Amino acid sequence: MENVKPEKLLTACAALGFVLLVLLVGVNVMARRAARAFDETVEAERSEYMVSGIFGDFVYNGDELTEYYGDGGDIVFDESIYGLTADDITICTGAFNQYRLNEYGIEPETVYLGNAVTRIEDRAFYATTAEEIRLPAGLTYIGAEAFADSPNLKRVYFDWPTTGDLMIHSDAFKGSVNVELVNFPDGIVFDENMVIFGGGDIG
Repeated sequence: MENVKPEKLLTACAALGFVLLVLLVGVNVMARRAARAFDETVEAERSEYMVSGIFGDFVYNGDELTEYYGDGGDIVFDESIYGLTADDITICTGAFNQYRLNEYGIEPETVYLGNAVTRIEDRAFYATTAEEIRLPAGLTYIGAEAFADSPNLKRVYFDWPTTGDLMIHSDAFKGSVNVELVNFPDGIVFDENMVIFGGGDIG
């Protein structure tokens, strides 16, 4: 070390310091980029949750209500309660299927569907224990066996007026022999034929 001139040592230290500074700046930039990417990912996930997630007792995906995990009894799905802005909501296949609900000890008694519901898919309420169901005015489609094999079902109330044609599959109420369709709207379009179920009255 005694052969190294002080000015050369200072130059070497300065160069080393500069390299360390560059490395620190680089690490800081990379850390900021990683933090920004993380924030963007979190925001994207938050935005996705706003259209896909659990709202109260309901599992919701886009414009579809896919499952119900509440306590049963009087079930109310009112989209405005959860701040959902979709105006074309589908009740998906099996969403309230009683065989699935039985696994969780859930027994609906009445069901109220909000005005944004426009479609009820096949077997959505299959074998339901509910005695009364209110269907919204904007409903346009009821799928095959949507309310089939539901001997407890006594009243299906149609809000009036409907906003357009309502298509009901011929097997929608198959086996639900005690059901009465209340305030049944005009202009019904049946999916296959004019027989909806084997018993009951059209009110």
